Amino acid sequence: MLSFLTDHTEVDGIEETKKIIRNHLSNPYSITKLADKAKMNPASFTRAFKKRVGMSPKEYLIEERIKSAKQLMLQTKGITTKDVSMKVGVQDEFYFSRLFKQKVGVPPSVFMKRSKERIAVVSQIFLQDHLLSLGIQPVAAPSYPTVYPSSNGLPSYLEKQLEGTVLLNAENMFQPEEILNTQPDHIIKTPLHNGEIQSVILSHQQRVRNISLKTQWNEYLREIASLLGQESKVDRIENEIATLELKVRDEICPFTRKGKWAVIWIRGNEIRLYGWRDHACLDLIYQKLGFEAHPDIPTEGYQIVTVKELVELNADKLLILWSHEKDVSRVVKIKEWKMIRAVETRQVYYPNSFEWDPWGPIGRKNMLINFASSLQNSKLMS
Repeated sequence: MLSFLTDHTEVDGIEETKKIIRNHLSNPYSITKLADKAKMNPASFTRAFKKRVGMSPKEYLIEERIKSAKQLMLQTKGITTKDVSMKVGVQDEFYFSRLFKQKVGVPPSVFMKRSKERIAVVSQIFLQDHLLSLGIQPVAAPSYPTVYPSSNGLPSYLEKQLEGTVLLNAENMFQPEEILNTQPDHIIKTPLHNGEIQSVILSHQQRVRNISLKTQWNEYLREIASLLGQESKVDRIENEIATLELKVRDEICPFTRKGKWAVIWIRGNEIRLYGWRDHACLDLIYQKLGFEAHPDIPTEGYQIVTVKELVELNADKLLILWSHEKDVSRVVKIKEWKMIRAVETRQVYYPNSFEWDPWGPIGRKNMLINFASSLQNSKLMS
């Protein structure tokens, strides 16, 4: 009990000192003062901090300074490197520039050029993926806090690249003031669910670049590149993705060439049976990676089905995507589940696919890099 209480006190102390560091970047507390705040001696505090956070207090201070610097560069028009350096507590501008390049990979002057043309994304699709692949960081972009709670509402592969971007909660109606406060030169907007109308944005219609919903990932890339004068980069991005798709297809060919597949998403109150085209993820699986679609699945979109209907479908192999373990566990307990052909032959695959979002080049590449190993090690034993 004493150990349990001590651990919790220690955690509370570390979390409090993290807040202190974040709130005093320009005039940071000494290790001694931080240790006092955590009611620990300096040596114990440093060890406990590193164990809890994964880095020393000094390293954490540097990380937070870099994050704050990115935000200042993206969100403050006309700010200079010297101003940024002073605001994050680094008095020597040249030391700050070296430190920033060491941590980010480019100097501050190059980083600021990524947002020279200020773009806000108003969409329920991660169009920031396309922008980043073109070398542009948006000043505002959508996020899904409940879908990705541990990475600021973003897939983990986008989180670091969007430090400094204002993240808009796409799970609710967008707040126009929050968007316009970022002072965008252009707003890239797709149709929103439920026909939401952003009245304040409409009053700034000259800034809005409307993009229709697409069925192919690279249609978004090509249109955004055309809007921003970045067409020269598109072929290289598409060729890189196509090469990776062929590599993965060859790698998994022995695994996919036998049997007809069906893809399902088990949700809280329904099972979705997906079609084989006009969806970036399903197009990738069936068209690019060589999975053979069961002839009785939908052509496009999805159908809500029961377990009994999955039995009747009689698919040789079943791929479960995006599904929470509690929902899968509930469904596999249904009596008819064991009658599904793929279940009987142990050909049900349930990879960790929560971040499989191949609508943009970065997400598509991330999915492909992990695809073969994720799939081949994911048989669902029920």
